[in-house]
Amino acid sequence: MSNFPQHPASRRPSQTSTSVVPETFCNTTPMPIPSRSITTNSHTSDADFESHNNVHGMAELRARQAHMTETMQQTTWLLQRRAWQQAFTNSELAREQANNAQLQQERDIAVALADCRITEKDQELQKATRHSSLLSWAVIAIAWLVGGYVWWCWYNSPGMVYIRRRNEEFFGQSEGICA
Repeated sequence: MSNFPQHPASRRPSQTSTSVVPETFCNTTPMPIPSRSITTNSHTSDADFESHNNVHGMAELRARQAHMTETMQQTTWLLQRRAWQQAFTNSELAREQANNAQLQQERDIAVALADCRITEKDQELQKATRHSSLLSWAVIAIAWLVGGYVWWCWYNSPGMVYIRRRNEEFFGQSEGICA
């Protein structure tokens, strides 16, 4: 069963209006109403014309009223259907907007968490870089100390002392700045 109203023409006969509209009055062009100034026969009296005009005028008015009632029912039905469709469309749009807002919020949270993770990783990398830099300077300092000690040991070794003394005796001077 549809939520939308049915068109009046698709209703069962018991549901339709009781007025019957002749097909000649269903068109949209209005029928001319004869006026008193128009006379067809010169021998017709005004009283005969008035009674004839009243009978036809009332029938025409009833037919027009029935036609207008049917037209109003159809228009009301169409407007109501359009309003329901618009309300349904609006509710669908609202639901879709709410769903999109929720998805966007979830994406924002995921991006924020990823940014936090990246920030934590960056901090860890900076700390590791700092430590490795300090460690490399420590290694360089230790290498200089060890190298200096080795050089001092070599320079003051008994063999080197002997060689330096022999050179001084032979050349008469000390060799190097540390002698």
